[in-house]
Amino acid sequence: MPHGPDGRRDVPVTTPIGILVIDDHAILRRGISLLVDGQSDMRIVGEAGTIADGLRVTEETVPDVIVLDIHLPDGSGIDAIRPLLERAPAAAVVVLSMYTDFDHVRRAVAEGAIGYVIKSSGSDELFEAIRFAARGEPFRSAGLPDRAHPHEPGEPIDTLSPRELEVLRLLALGNTNHEIADTLVVSVKTVETHRAHIMGKLKADSRAALVRHALAAGLLGPD
Repeated sequence: MPHGPDGRRDVPVTTPIGILVIDDHAILRRGISLLVDGQSDMRIVGEAGTIADGLRVTEETVPDVIVLDIHLPDGSGIDAIRPLLERAPAAAVVVLSMYTDFDHVRRAVAEGAIGYVIKSSGSDELFEAIRFAARGEPFRSAGLPDRAHPHEPGEPIDTLSPRELEVLRLLALGNTNHEIADTLVVSVKTVETHRAHIMGKLKADSRAALVRHALAAGLLGPD
């Protein structure tokens, strides 16, 4: 699959998007599969009902997009995002969940998810999220609140994109530009550009300032 200069996928319109569905409900997995069969630009490459199976199938199929539930029998889907992306660095994760609070959305994005769709949404919204993800573009379900951050809306942190939030989190955890580039499968120059944009938007002049913003936004978790 071709990729752009920043590591994102450039999906040709003639290439079906390979989708892996990880959800513990077999009926839901089957339903998504049947719906995808009606989409000429998509195909199901695998299904899994647990994180363990999802990790195994990810390595076997190397999907373009992983549709992932949060509530799984052997753990949280959010905690599985990073291991899944380690096994398929070029893949994109779209979370499909019943949870609509921003805490779940923020945590999913911080772990590397590019899309978040609530289960009450129609199939068209899920397909739109999958197509966005395949292009490397973020997507958030229209049914989610516009503002649900643990800080006041309108703060500088709200101007950051999902990718910038991820870079901010990794910077706050002490990662170097090279380490972040390796984690996100992008160039060091791309990380440097993101870092410059983040510092400009947050008016931060040091890593310590970035850490404070990341803590205030809850990007580093409760610990």
